[in-house]
Amino acid sequence: MSPYAAKQFSQELRLTSPTSGVFDYMVGLYFSDGSTDRSFECETAPFLSFLRQNWESEASTTSNAAFAQLGYDITPTTLLTGGARINREEITVRFVDNRSTPADVYEGDTGETAVTWRLALQQFLGDDLMAFGSVSTGYKGQAYDISSGFDQRRADNPTPRSRGRASERRLQHPPTGAGGNYRRRRQARPLRGPSARAPQGLPSPPPAISPRKSARKRARLSHGWLVRGRCSPA
Repeated sequence: MSPYAAKQFSQELRLTSPTSGVFDYMVGLYFSDGSTDRSFECETAPFLSFLRQNWESEASTTSNAAFAQLGYDITPTTLLTGGARINREEITVRFVDNRSTPADVYEGDTGETAVTWRLALQQFLGDDLMAFGSVSTGYKGQAYDISSGFDQRRADNPTPRSRGRASERRLQHPPTGAGGNYRRRRQARPLRGPSARAPQGLPSPPPAISPRKSARKRARLSHGWLVRGRCSPA
């Protein structure tokens, strides 16, 4: 028997500039608070008592962040975008092992402050071709590995979160496709503003008019450094 309950609350506030002019900006604040409660009970035959489990745990995470992004039109066909984010994350854990009397209790808490940034250049090579490149740093927070066998050593040493990718896979080139007519899209909106400089991970979807293909390259130069590139004929 392993009941599990999770709660999550997040709120983001953004302030964006008008799209006129050669400069545009976006500033914002972010807050997130989450908690998980989990217990596990497993009864066994007497000769398998070493497999018996009876524990309960509570874990929480809180994040506070501030971010800013600035865009500048170097020329009508060359757009430069830069942004930075500072994030403070705090995590806690409480693990109770009920197999003994009194129960063994293991507790831990830690926090990290991380600063990340991103610089991107967008170049319109013609009505039918655009090149895009960016350099960015990233951050993966810590988490507690809560499972049977949890002890104070694990409470004092949380593990970094992972996406499950091997470190040797530094270069990726996934083919992508999307619907859209790039020439019409350029005419439909100004070269400045949030629609022209969508934050990383939140791309502005192009209008579904005709198929368009693109080629992307992504290389991890070292720990914390990532370079992206994309070329997309319309």
